[in-house]
Amino acid sequence: MSDKTSQGVQFADQLAKTAHSLVDDMQGRMATMEKEFQSRQKEGAQAVVSGVESRVKTVETFIEQNPAMAAAVAFGIGIFATRFFKGSETWSAKPAVTEEKPKVSKAKAA
Repeated sequence: MSDKTSQGVQFADQLAKTAHSLVDDMQGRMATMEKEFQSRQKEGAQAVVSGVESRVKTVETFIEQNPAMAAAVAFGIGIFATRFFKGSETWSAKPAVTEEKPKVSKAKAA
């Protein structure tokens, strides 16, 4: 084997080792980032659930303390929703589109 070929093989080996080292390093960093992301995602989800539970508890307390007012508010929301969606074409029930038969006019016989 010539000296240049030997140097080329050594350079390729060193390049491959460096590339493998970089890939391993990036894999470790990505694993760490994934764990951190999952942790933050879990914390965020817990915060959202906690906030929703707090709001639900507030509404439940209001309903327990003011049942007549809660019923009136629910009735008003129902009326508003009915009027709002009644005019909306996307929510109204329409018959299915059917093929129209051509209109045939009856001519008077002369």
